[in-house]
Amino acid sequence: MLVKSVERTMCTAASAASVATTGSITSLARRRFEDHERCRLSEDRIRPHQPAAVLVPLFLNHADDKLSVLLTQRSAMLKHHSGEVALPGGRYDEGDESAMATALRESSEEVGLQKHQVEVCTELPPHFARNQSSVVPVVGFIPENFPPRIQEAEVDAVFRAPLEMFLSSENHSSKYIDFHANRFLMHSFNYVDPEHGNRAFRIWGFTAQLLITVASIAFNRVPDFDCLLMHYGSSGLPNHATLLEKRSSL
Repeated sequence: MLVKSVERTMCTAASAASVATTGSITSLARRRFEDHERCRLSEDRIRPHQPAAVLVPLFLNHADDKLSVLLTQRSAMLKHHSGEVALPGGRYDEGDESAMATALRESSEEVGLQKHQVEVCTELPPHFARNQSSVVPVVGFIPENFPPRIQEAEVDAVFRAPLEMFLSSENHSSKYIDFHANRFLMHSFNYVDPEHGNRAFRIWGFTAQLLITVASIAFNRVPDFDCLLMHYGSSGLPNHATLLEKRSSL
């Protein structure tokens, strides 16, 4: 029997309810991240077992009043993860004082996003990539009209996608994969970008799972599809995504 990853009801944080009628889309999302039990920003979150960080750059697309996320497609010339869709970020450098510093430095190098252009609101608990490295997601808001400056050695394209699509079953698929004796549910989303001449992008794996988590917090609801089990903190919002399916019968 397939275990549902999350219940179809979610406790609502009292503070989120208090701003629902008065706040904008972005201010409500900010408040939900701030209310998240383990999303307090820390200046010393980078540790030896947390060697990387990514920025989740969010903004309000005024064309449709939807919260969107800025994504990159990695260069086809890269040795690792070439051509994959990713979030700006990378490995910790000895000069980085925090996960936030790592995410902002890498974002500046990859797409030209400067520190003063990012309103960082929170860090999420570390997520784990395929190689079992720990990645700290740093969530921030950027200007809608930010003009990317691509570092061509690392990035082939930059595009924007609606955040709420990562909670929708439309254009979503998933499959189980076996990795290190465990069976994991891997998610994939197909997005056709009208700003790039209807170019198709596939968002999958670590990036897809992280954006499912971010979207579930921002919109205070669970996905329309079976996914990873989300543990909840005292605020009632999901505070981590854990891979749980290990049964040999699947």
